[in-house]
Amino acid sequence: MSVAKPPKPPQVLTARSIGEVHESVEIISQYFKNNPNNSKNIRPILWYRAQEKYTWQLIPTLFRDTKYAGNGYTQLHLREDYRIQGFEARARHLVEDKPANRFAWQEVMQHHRHKTRLLDWTESLDISLAFALEAFLDPNNNSKDLEIRRKGLTPCIWVLNPYLLNSKVYRSFYKKPYGIELIKRAIQDLPPITRINATRTLKRKLESGKSRFFGNNNIAPEYDPRMAGLYNLSAIDDWRQANQNRIHFMLMQEEFNPLFYLLARYYLDGIPVKVEDLPPLAVVHPYHSSRIRQQKGAFTVFPHYMWRDDVEEFYKNSFNINSLAMDKQPGIEQAIYQIRIADPECMAIELLTSGKRISDIYPELDSYAKDLEYQVY
Repeated sequence: MSVAKPPKPPQVLTARSIGEVHESVEIISQYFKNNPNNSKNIRPILWYRAQEKYTWQLIPTLFRDTKYAGNGYTQLHLREDYRIQGFEARARHLVEDKPANRFAWQEVMQHHRHKTRLLDWTESLDISLAFALEAFLDPNNNSKDLEIRRKGLTPCIWVLNPYLLNSKVYRSFYKKPYGIELIKRAIQDLPPITRINATRTLKRKLESGKSRFFGNNNIAPEYDPRMAGLYNLSAIDDWRQANQNRIHFMLMQEEFNPLFYLLARYYLDGIPVKVEDLPPLAVVHPYHSSRIRQQKGAFTVFPHYMWRDDVEEFYKNSFNINSLAMDKQPGIEQAIYQIRIADPECMAIELLTSGKRISDIYPELDSYAKDLEYQVY
């Protein structure tokens, strides 16, 4: 067994008030800003994810009860396909802005508690706070079930540097020993005459051309800081489909970003990959509903990881963790922090006093009606 110890955990901070949460985020931001790899001392973009229990691992719902093996079409692909087909068939008429492709449908599904390969994040710290303390903001204060739920909560907020995460993704495609194999598997859809030299050519281009294909810095983008290193997979897929008859020529002539092509192959087409070879990808996406727009949603999308019985059983029995979880993957601990909320009830009262309500994260008629009936602590 090659796995001998648990992965290095992400750094943990503790906060007891809204002010302390904001101070924690400032500490994290300053760390990234002053990191030696941030040559221009640029303040990075940070994303946030709330969880009701800090012990919950960062793993998508579709991965939590599935074993998926093999290099081709797996049980994971099948379960994903069933869900996309069924949701589109039953709910298409309810979606405000109709998704144009399967990934866009998953974005909508994720925000309505359907199982997907996505983890949702928000660009707003205040919205993540409301999600973390949702049980205490719920207007139905007299509910016994809600009272029990509150007693067991130990909420947290995860803080992610999406640019740093995607820098890890970029490096995965040329690092030794896995990069060359990732490229080789991805280009199987190209003509045979192209594949002969394409693998090493693309690896060489990625290794020497990071400033052209991704960005200059490792921590925060030197140019276009609000957009560099963040991907819209639906847009990438549109470009790829529009040029499918000459995509191989465009790749060799650098008319199409080779990184975009590889992202589409692994995160859209679903080529299976080992968890140690490729991390999740941070993506932005068009807002398909007022709810997603209100929540300022962003995502990390996981590739189709291969199930490995030996590794999974070892981690489960020895450390009670899932090695596919984002916070357990090697190298990613540098891109994420956890802020634990020590006194959620007190912090919820602070939020309510500042005017935060359930309708701020769920902008539907039922939420506004509940807020009007709210019973104060």
